[in-house]
Amino acid sequence: MLAPPTPPELLSPAGDWDSMLAAVTNHADAVYFGLANFNARQRAANFTADRLQDVVSFLHDRNVRAYLTLNTLLFPSELDEAARCVATAAEAGVDAVIVQDPGVAALIRRMAPSLPVHASTQMTLSDVRGIALARALGVSRVILPRELPIGTIRGVAAACGIPVEVFVHGAMCVSFSGQCLASAAIGGRSGNRGQCAQPCRLPYTLIVDGRPRELGGRRRLLSPLDLCALDLIPDLLDAGVAAFKIEGRLKSAEYVGLATRLYRHAIDDAVARRPHKPDPDALACLEQSFSRGWGSGHLKGTNRAALVDGRTEGHRGVRLGVVAGVTARGVLLKPDATDLVPKPGDGLLIESVAGEESDHGGRVYVVKPAQGRPGLTEVQFGDGDVDLSAVRPGLALRRTDDPALRKRVQSAAPRSTVRNLTPVSLILRARLGGAVTVSASTADGVAAEATWPGPVSAATTHAATEALVREQFSRLGDTPFRLGGVTLDLDGALLLPKSVLNDLRRRVVESLLAQRRQRARHGVAEPQAVAAMRRELLAGRAPAVEDRPHLHVLVREAGQLDALLDAPVRPDMVYCDFASLRTAGEAVSRARRAGMPAAAVTPRIQLPGEDAQLGPIIDAAPDAFLVRTLGALSCLRERVPETPLIADFSLNAANELAVQALLDMGVTRVTAAYDLAPDETLRLLVAGVAHRVEIVVHKHVPFMHMEHCLCATFVAGADRPCGQFCRAHRVALRDRMDVDHPVRTDTFCRTTVYFGKVSSSISDIPRLNAAGCRHFRVELLDETPSEAMAILRAVQGESA
Repeated sequence: MLAPPTPPELLSPAGDWDSMLAAVTNHADAVYFGLANFNARQRAANFTADRLQDVVSFLHDRNVRAYLTLNTLLFPSELDEAARCVATAAEAGVDAVIVQDPGVAALIRRMAPSLPVHASTQMTLSDVRGIALARALGVSRVILPRELPIGTIRGVAAACGIPVEVFVHGAMCVSFSGQCLASAAIGGRSGNRGQCAQPCRLPYTLIVDGRPRELGGRRRLLSPLDLCALDLIPDLLDAGVAAFKIEGRLKSAEYVGLATRLYRHAIDDAVARRPHKPDPDALACLEQSFSRGWGSGHLKGTNRAALVDGRTEGHRGVRLGVVAGVTARGVLLKPDATDLVPKPGDGLLIESVAGEESDHGGRVYVVKPAQGRPGLTEVQFGDGDVDLSAVRPGLALRRTDDPALRKRVQSAAPRSTVRNLTPVSLILRARLGGAVTVSASTADGVAAEATWPGPVSAATTHAATEALVREQFSRLGDTPFRLGGVTLDLDGALLLPKSVLNDLRRRVVESLLAQRRQRARHGVAEPQAVAAMRRELLAGRAPAVEDRPHLHVLVREAGQLDALLDAPVRPDMVYCDFASLRTAGEAVSRARRAGMPAAAVTPRIQLPGEDAQLGPIIDAAPDAFLVRTLGALSCLRERVPETPLIADFSLNAANELAVQALLDMGVTRVTAAYDLAPDETLRLLVAGVAHRVEIVVHKHVPFMHMEHCLCATFVAGADRPCGQFCRAHRVALRDRMDVDHPVRTDTFCRTTVYFGKVSSSISDIPRLNAAGCRHFRVELLDETPSEAMAILRAVQGESA
């Protein structure tokens, strides 16, 4: 393993070999990449396990750290294969593994204790308390959610005790990472499993009180602009950020190289306290390589208009101006500036008419002044390349490719692939009639020796000197080394042929590299860790399983709670999940006064300082808490240690090792992750944790949870207060299949979009009960009291 990074680190993506070479050539400090399985970018080319050693050696031989992404939720049937991946990664000498699944973090700590674990942003570690629990799992770095502003990052970095990493460039997820189930709910492709189909980029209609809201053609209501934080690097550096991460394992090598080069210069200037101005050519080329339009994300605080403009879906390129008219073979361009006129060969995109599904574009063939139209330029395309009948005046014209600019930028690329060369100290010993021995060493303790048996001759002319030795041994090419101190131990004027010195140099460098590779490897302490951990789970199983199923019901409206309190057969516990924590506390108190056990529900995201606002539900003295973040778990474990804690689905327990990891943190039960398919749920239950697992059998899947406020952005307007519009109206998003997805906000005005179709597995209760599960939950959203009672009767019928 290479030496631990000295902040700041520039971390670049690689979805294939070309991207990896582009990242290294442009001087990334580290590269992150995935294997064929268990990584959050399954659509990338990725790398194979049998080539992992080659990948790591390639990076380490250029003084670049290698981070392997193992950052998806794992199902019980996949744990053995995941363990083999961990063993392969340890033996290959990767510098860290990036994980989402708490069970995988526990597995790595058990299998390869020296292999560092980085918590993926998919782990949703948004506050210091949650990070502290992750540290107990062995996490040594945390990748913070993209939703944190710089001031909050500063506080977390100062208090959490481990390095923090932030995204500075690339695509933005509208949902908190790790909390998006939209792709899984809509199409069965889980984003938590690396299969996201990007439903956030699709068009939606905002529905208010059952009627469509006119938004002037804005329909990409969940599609954020891309993040570009070049101008914020000094602020992030001062905030204590240890690693700056570029998103893009699905992007081209050109994109990766350009982004790496731009951020390399920005970071170097920030460290040196130099003013920084990005290379305009490289910046334009990057924007033309891929961009949905750039913004600062949440880093400056949530700016509605700068996050989602309602029109962005895919690549947009550089804006040149607007269409002023349509000609027989092209368009008339009114440029935004005189230097924004395209050239023949450029690739152009004409943004779609408001509400249309696609843009129009093609390669430019002719550019000429518009006859009789001063200030306008006629741009002609190839025959049939652009559907000119769909083009209207006023649409934006954007350049997506400039071959001349791209060639100019490529010619300015760095010539050396290696940065931060390691100095090598050299001692050369030679004896007349004897051998020549070269000893080389680095400051971190790697040493090598090579010998030429001789015999060494006396020199009549051209005797060996330090200058000669330096000349031959400084030719280290694209190795991670540079020549440092040279010491000669010669017994007189000796003749040392250059061919001999060159051969000694080659052999000693090969030996140094081989030793570095060997030292990078991590020992695998327990290859059969999964089997051992499973045996321990079975051995620790409760001797007496509860004899009857327990029904728990989550309510979100007062009428639903009233219906439960009046029901002839009550559930075993009601979970009170209201938009306001104060209202939730009142509901808990009312249920308990009526003799019904009640649990309070914590928010799905907890940012620093927000645990102080849990007071209303703590003061209500509930019988239990349904906890949705590690931060809330830590806070409640400290403040109400005797009250049972139930881990909710948002903590992403998809296998028995993850369940046990959460149980070890002090929870009583764990809700199975919503990503689990029925057969994998059964495998989870037979793994020795069935009696500690709760399964939701009726729900509207909460498929996005986000800081982005639809009502504030598209109803109130980006520059006006929203007036809590969502509390006074019923809001939904209608998709292309005419399904309405309800929208709700929580106590912190964070937005959840719920899947418009009910997900029910009530008919599976007998099979789940036979497998040992004893805790079942019904989650109500907007069901009427009578609908809620019908659902409960169905569940009780299956549970009988």
